[in-house]
Amino acid sequence: MIIMKLKERIKSLSGNVKEEKMKKELEEIETINIKLDHRVTKLVAENEHLKQTYKQLYDSIKSSRVRSKEQCDDLIKQVNIKSAENSDLNASLQEKVLVITALKDTLRKLKGKDVVNEAVTLHPIDPELLKIDVAPLARKLRNNRTAHNDYLKHTQKETATLGEIVKNERLLNPLNTSLDYAWKLQPKADIGIFIGYAPTKKAFRIYNRRTRRIVETIHVDFDELTVMASEQSSLGPALNEMTPATISSGLVQKTFFFNTICTTFKK
Repeated sequence: MIIMKLKERIKSLSGNVKEEKMKKELEEIETINIKLDHRVTKLVAENEHLKQTYKQLYDSIKSSRVRSKEQCDDLIKQVNIKSAENSDLNASLQEKVLVITALKDTLRKLKGKDVVNEAVTLHPIDPELLKIDVAPLARKLRNNRTAHNDYLKHTQKETATLGEIVKNERLLNPLNTSLDYAWKLQPKADIGIFIGYAPTKKAFRIYNRRTRRIVETIHVDFDELTVMASEQSSLGPALNEMTPATISSGLVQKTFFFNTICTTFKK
């Protein structure tokens, strides 16, 4: 009897223990579920935030891509326009080159000689090379104004006459190349310095500053030619007056001898 009671008591105690244990476990499980719910809620919120962030990034990337594409299209369009302009410029340059070449050919035909295609570099001359040391004249030559005036008077007359002779000869014989270097005296370029006069030779000594030479000119007066002609009139036909008109008409010989002796001036 006592044993039976003890057994029943043990059963009741064990049942109570099991119930308490189960309740405790249920409470623990509920606590864990609550914690998990909080974590899930937090994770859902973070997920939504990430979705919004990614959406914003995607939208910004999409807009940037659209802008970049538009900029690239604009750049490509500008490059195409510049290429077309360069092509037009090259075509116009080629046309101008052809026109210039044609003009140069025309100039060659008109002038009968080649036209310089390349620019020539000019090299300046050192002024020291152009300086000369002129020896002083003797006193009798420096004061010989009569000889100097006589030289100027006769030289001017003969220069004008020679110019007319060469001019008329060129008109009559334009193909005569022997006159190409005739009458090359330039009044300003060929300025000379009178040095002296030899009465016995009737010769003037002139220093040409351009050529840097001393020229001895044998002077022949036209009056002397007339006197010589009158003296020899009994031996042959009369000598006509030596003028450009008579020369061009063929009444006198078309050759005029003007003798000069050139001496290089040395420092």
